[in-house]
Amino acid sequence: MNLLKIIKNPYLLPVMRICLLYAILGILWIAFSDRLLNLLVSDPKQLMELQTYKGWFYMASTGLFLYFLLRHEMRVREQAEELLEHELKFLSAVVNNAGALVYVVDREGRIIRFNRTCEKITGYSFNEVKDIYVWNLFLISEEVEAFKTVFERIKTSDFPIQYENNLVTRNGDRRLIAWSNTVLFDNEGLVQHIIGTGIDITERKQIEDELRKHRDHLEELVTERTNELITANEQLKQEITERKRAEAARKQMEQEMARLERLNLIGEMAAGIAREIRNPMTTVRGFLQIFKNNNELSQFSKHLELMIKELDGVNSIISEYLFVAKDKAVDVEKQNLNSVIEAVFPLMRADAANSEKFINLELTEIPDLYFDEKEIRHLILNLVHNGLDAMSPGGNLIIKTFVDGEEIVLAVYDQGTGIEPDILEKIGVPFFTTKDHGTGLGLAVCYSIAARYNAAIKVETSSAGTTFIVRFRRPRALV
Repeated sequence: MNLLKIIKNPYLLPVMRICLLYAILGILWIAFSDRLLNLLVSDPKQLMELQTYKGWFYMASTGLFLYFLLRHEMRVREQAEELLEHELKFLSAVVNNAGALVYVVDREGRIIRFNRTCEKITGYSFNEVKDIYVWNLFLISEEVEAFKTVFERIKTSDFPIQYENNLVTRNGDRRLIAWSNTVLFDNEGLVQHIIGTGIDITERKQIEDELRKHRDHLEELVTERTNELITANEQLKQEITERKRAEAARKQMEQEMARLERLNLIGEMAAGIAREIRNPMTTVRGFLQIFKNNNELSQFSKHLELMIKELDGVNSIISEYLFVAKDKAVDVEKQNLNSVIEAVFPLMRADAANSEKFINLELTEIPDLYFDEKEIRHLILNLVHNGLDAMSPGGNLIIKTFVDGEEIVLAVYDQGTGIEPDILEKIGVPFFTTKDHGTGLGLAVCYSIAARYNAAIKVETSSAGTTFIVRFRRPRALV
């Protein structure tokens, strides 16, 4: 280690150069001086005198040579020192006038350089902080250990290191500084000085914090406004949906009112003319029955039977008219819907069997209702007959009853091909029928009967079949 230190000494090179030149001159003098004298002088006595002055000449000449050589080396060194001093002054001026904070500490952490920007920001002069440990004066207690950790990393040549910390000024203010560090090595390659260069980012950080706060506030406002718009949009959608439902309900109500108006009109007409029509028809039918039983008119028996059958058909139509009469007299009693269905079930099953179809019941326990048994039976039979007519042989018709909230529901489901939309709109319109021999009054009668008991008829249809749903309101006395 000592030898390495000697070799790296900056003063060693000139000394070695002078010694080397002096040794070379000595060797040349010893080697060639005697030969030169022998060539110049042949007299031994003169040769002895010259041998005496030879040593003095060597000392004088080498002395002069060494004088001029040393003077040259000194002049070179003085120029180098002047240049170095100029460079130091230049660097010192640059460091002192730099806008950044620049400080230099030794490997122990003592301050040995402190530029003017440091003095301006901290309020301390260089003389006040010289040789003071940097963490004892400028750091807050919470950041001392972190700074020492960074300092140790720099000493192990782990640099440059960039970090931020708070710098405490003379008046106690805190300034946030962004530091960048590098090091200077000694002749042994060890860290000798640590140079810290910092920029005061206090105002910038404050602006960034304010911008972040404003951004967060704006994000909150945007989020809040977005949520309000989403809520308003959902409310608008809900309102539009409700309006559509209300509009659909209004249209449906208008259709129901129009249907009921037509039914009432037909009912009033039926009630007005039924007696005038039925009385003559009864008389005519009676005479036709007499003529049929008269043997003398036996050849007309087929014609008479056809006339009686047609009169019975007309009477049936009149009966249908009377069912839609608004003021039709009814016999309302407390009864159970399941009992009526079970009573007519054998008749319906026989009717289905004649056309190779099936009927199944899915009845659940339901409360009693107030209704006229004949009217409800007529309603059920009409719905079942329509369902059977809509199915092909082998089809299955299902009759269900159940409770849905405050409503008692009768549902008749068939496995037909469904109802076309244009036909569905006309369901229940008097005299509208898709059957070849239908009167168009079956469903009209059903709607009229349902209306008398504040019930509603809904139709659900698809290619898999159609369901007629009759919803009766549960009487308050029975709730």
